[in-house]
Amino acid sequence: MGKLVRDKIPEIIEASGRGAQVRQLRGKAFERALHDKLVEETTELCDAKTADEVLEEAADVLEVIRAIAFVHGHELSEVIRAADAKRATRGGFDSRLCLEATSPDGHDGPAPFAVEEFLEPLEFGPRYRFADWPNAEIPMVAAGVYTVWEGDEFVYVGFAGMKLTVRDIAQANSLRKAIGLRDRLNSHASGARSGDQFCVYICDRFVLAALGEEDRDAIRQGDLRLLNVRTRQHIRERYDYRFALTPDGKAARVLERAVQQGALSIGKPLLNPL
Repeated sequence: MGKLVRDKIPEIIEASGRGAQVRQLRGKAFERALHDKLVEETTELCDAKTADEVLEEAADVLEVIRAIAFVHGHELSEVIRAADAKRATRGGFDSRLCLEATSPDGHDGPAPFAVEEFLEPLEFGPRYRFADWPNAEIPMVAAGVYTVWEGDEFVYVGFAGMKLTVRDIAQANSLRKAIGLRDRLNSHASGARSGDQFCVYICDRFVLAALGEEDRDAIRQGDLRLLNVRTRQHIRERYDYRFALTPDGKAARVLERAVQQGALSIGKPLLNPL
């Protein structure tokens, strides 16, 4: 399929009596391949079911991180030291804490964001086709949550604008660069798998299984762009989306998690439930 593999994989394939055709990647092509590999290995880690599977997949993720760090002039030991330093100042995840909301004065009080107020547009609001992208109704700068549908089937939920604050959004009217929700949906509509988890899900779950022999031969010959083309076609031909704007990025994250856990009456999304 033309993907990045570990150094000894060709030898292992040939030792089994099969042939292995390889080419060496350089520069940006190698970096892009590493990014795609990180998404692949991270997805497999998230899908791991047993403790042994988690250990094996975590090791694969670590090896890709080692390679990415080395490309940028860092050893894995430096990455670990940086992680330890951040852990010392900001903590780890040992306490399993989930931040639902914050109050402006630093004291406990009513949550400034109510999930229930934003569910209706995500399940019953206007539907927009990816085939008609771009959508002028989505602001250039906005935090929000979106749901993806194929007919009546709830396929996926996502959020965007994690770092956007209420002030950022209020002061961004003059910006021409898309930030947050518009940028995220544009990425999905493009079909490009690199760095886009939704496109990776669609490609892995649906597109690969539907490829004809001609497409498979083209990919074997190194035409990896074809996967992006087929993913784009699949998304634009099949899926619609709904969206809800939120006050800021943190609220969007809270809303997305609630929908992943089944806050909509239709239940959890097919591809990324919690």
